[in-house]
Amino acid sequence: MSAFSQDERGTAQSSTPNGNPDNLPYSYNCMQVSLQEHRPFERAGLELMPPRPNPNHGYSELVFWVRDAAWTGPATFKIWDYQGRTVHQERLDLRLGAGSIKYQHQGEPGIFFYAIEQEGRVSKVERVLVY
Repeated sequence: MSAFSQDERGTAQSSTPNGNPDNLPYSYNCMQVSLQEHRPFERAGLELMPPRPNPNHGYSELVFWVRDAAWTGPATFKIWDYQGRTVHQERLDLRLGAGSIKYQHQGEPGIFFYAIEQEGRVSKVERVLVY
């Protein structure tokens, strides 16, 4: 005998009124909590890899991959906190292939975001957790 053999599957078993499934707070901007939709893989001209290690105690290696010659040359690496304040910035000279930045965090722990900017273009944003 099944544990579910006494279910009354064809009838409602409670007096709970029917609810509206669309009573969600749609005005809430989910991007603020870093929810991301799945997108098919798209090879970018500059790809940031996840930091290693992540999370970390203040030191992390931030790896990037330059795949397109259009991204070579001077660029700016920036790290900012969840309030958008820049906590670290440095100049880079990008070349084709893999590169990395050894980042030593100074300051309070938290979640930080980083990207590489060049001539008005911004790479994909990655995040790193410092505890």
